[in-house]
Amino acid sequence: MQKYGDKDIKIMILGNKFDMLDEEEKKQAHLDLEEFSKKNNIQGFLVSAKTGENVGQAFELLTK
Repeated sequence: MQKYGDKDIKIMILGNKFDMLDEEEKKQAHLDLEEFSKKNNIQGFLVSAKTGENVGQAFELLTK
């Protein structure tokens, strides 16, 4: 059973401001995102609009 949206609509979650986290917070954010993504069958990325980290990868996957 799909929890969010129609089965033909792809949903992606982006966690922004990743550049503002320290190393320990980044590790926890990755764990939290992985758990949420698996539980909800949603692809997710931790990104930074400021540095561009993971932004390209997220949009590349979204457009495929």
